[in-house]
Amino acid sequence: MLEQQKRDWHVIARDEVLARLKARHEGLSPAEVAERFNRCGPNRLPEAGRPSLARVILRQFANPLTYILLAAAAVSAFLENWSDVGFIASVVIIDVIIGSAQEWQAETSAASLKKTLRISPTVVRAGVRRTVSIEDLVPGDIWLLESGAAVPADLRLLTAQDLRVDESLLTGESHSVVKDADAIVAAEAGLGDRANMAHAGTLVVSGRGSGVVCGTGSRTELGAIAHMLASEGARPPLLVRMEAFSNRIAVATVLLVLLVAGGLVARGGALEEGFLFAIALAVSAIPEGLPMAITVALSIASSRMGKRDVIVRRLPAVEALGSCTLIATDKTGTLTANRLTVKKVALPGAGAFDVEGEGLELEGEIRAADGRAPADTEAKRGLIRLATAASLTNESEIGVAEGALEARGDAVDVSFLVLAAKLGLTRAELLMAHAPRGAIPYEPKKSFSASANVDGQRQRLSVKGAP
Repeated sequence: MLEQQKRDWHVIARDEVLARLKARHEGLSPAEVAERFNRCGPNRLPEAGRPSLARVILRQFANPLTYILLAAAAVSAFLENWSDVGFIASVVIIDVIIGSAQEWQAETSAASLKKTLRISPTVVRAGVRRTVSIEDLVPGDIWLLESGAAVPADLRLLTAQDLRVDESLLTGESHSVVKDADAIVAAEAGLGDRANMAHAGTLVVSGRGSGVVCGTGSRTELGAIAHMLASEGARPPLLVRMEAFSNRIAVATVLLVLLVAGGLVARGGALEEGFLFAIALAVSAIPEGLPMAITVALSIASSRMGKRDVIVRRLPAVEALGSCTLIATDKTGTLTANRLTVKKVALPGAGAFDVEGEGLELEGEIRAADGRAPADTEAKRGLIRLATAASLTNESEIGVAEGALEARGDAVDVSFLVLAAKLGLTRAELLMAHAPRGAIPYEPKKSFSASANVDGQRQRLSVKGAP
C-alpha cells in the first residue's frame, strides 16, 4: 500500500523516501499516475460543499425568536386575528429574504474567489516536464520548485540550490527559511525546523530545487489545519443571547397565559374566554420587529466589511467578530502586509535623507532630513551608488501582472528595488549596464550577499548584509 499516511518523511533519507513511495527521479508513468489518483483522490483540501439556495433559506429559520413568531402566527390564525397573522408573516418573510440574499451573495463571492486561485505546477512524468492541474498531483510525483511558485503539496526535497521558502502561513514566522535536501531532521522537529521539507501552502522565495510529493489533499499539514477549521466551533454570542432571550419570552408567555386564565376563571369567567384572552395578550407581548431589526443591522455591517474585501458567509459572524476582546496574532504578514519600505537613508558625510512613499509605490521624493529640501546633486549620486549596489546583489523582482504591480522575493530586497525605482533605476537596466560575473546568495549563516559585475573596464563587487 502507498505510504501516504506517514508524517515522518523528514527523518528519512531521500533514497528511502523514493523507495517507500515507489517513485523515481524521472517521474511516474501515466498508468501509475492514474492508479494513484484513483486511490488517493484529487489534491484538494477538505471543505464543505456550497449549500443550495433552499438550504440557505431554511437556515434563516434556525432562530429561537423566529420559532416564537411562527407560534404566535399560528395562535393568531387560530384566533382568526388575520391582521396579526399578516404582520408577523411579513416580518418573517422580509427577515428571511434579507438574510438569504446576504448569505447567498457571500457564498457566490467565495466560490468566485476559489476559481481565481489556480495553480499549475510543473512536474516530471516519464522523464518529461509537464504542467498539470494542482488537483492532479499524486504521491510520488516529482515537482520542480522555482522562485515565486506556490508549493501545491507536501514534498520531501530531493535537491535544493539556494532554496528559501516563506512558511508564514503555517508557522507565523515572517522570515523565509533556508532549505537543505541533505538534512536529516529529528522526528519531534516542528514544521518550521524541517529543513528538508516543503509544505503545501508555502511560497518559494528564491532558488531552485525538486521534491517528491509525499502528501496530498487532506493528508498534508495544511489539510490537517483545514480539517480542524471545518469542525463546528463555538456558537456566536448573538445566537446564544437570542436563545436565552427567546427562552425567557417563552417562559414569561406560558406564565402569563396561566396567570390571566386562572384569574379570569377564579372571578367566575368562562375557561375558554380566559384562555383566548391570555393568548391574545401573550401574542401582543412578542417583539415581532426584533429579528428583522437584527438582520438589517448585521446586513449593513456585512456590506461594510465587503467593501473592505472581507467576505462574511454567515451574518452572526459579524457580531461574533465584534465581540472579541482579545486577539493573539503574529504581527508581520498577518496584521501587516509583510512589506518593508525604505523611509530613511544615511550616507557618510552627506547626512540623513527621508524617502516618501509606502510599500510598492515606485514614486516618491527624497529629501534631506534636516532642511526638508530635495537631495542635492552630490547626495543624489551617493544615493544612486547605494541603490545600484543593493539592486545588483538582489534576488527579488518587481513587475506588472494583470494590470497590478506585484513583487516576488525577500521583503528587504524588494524595498531596495523600490528605492532604486524612486531614483529612476531598474534592476533589469542595471544588469544590462553591469554584466554579472558571479554571485553569493544570502544565507543566515553568512548574513550577507554579494554580486560581482563588470562596470565598464573594471570589476565591481557589491555587498549587502550585516557589518
